[in-house]
Amino acid sequence: MPTTIFVILAAYFFAKGSKKFHDWLLRNKVFGTYLSNYRDGKGMSVGSKIFSISFLWVGIIFSVVMLEITWLKIALLAVAIAVTIHIYKIKTTPKVG
Repeated sequence: MPTTIFVILAAYFFAKGSKKFHDWLLRNKVFGTYLSNYRDGKGMSVGSKIFSISFLWVGIIFSVVMLEITWLKIALLAVAIAVTIHIYKIKTTPKVG
């Protein structure tokens, strides 16, 4: 499963529900810098965009192949297209960090 959107959602809900957990997530070694840069509008590096979009599509395609429910396949593809467009529109920086 793609994780980017879930990490962003976690940060959003932590910000609304618990300052302690929100601060912890922003200080996290793995996700903290990416979340801070996203929140502050600093953008993503080209490499991060390629990595995120690649893993998004690998996960979606695997899910679509494994599923037998047509409407769910269409919904997953629609979500993948929307997330791809969103990531593409994020400001591109030389390097995140």
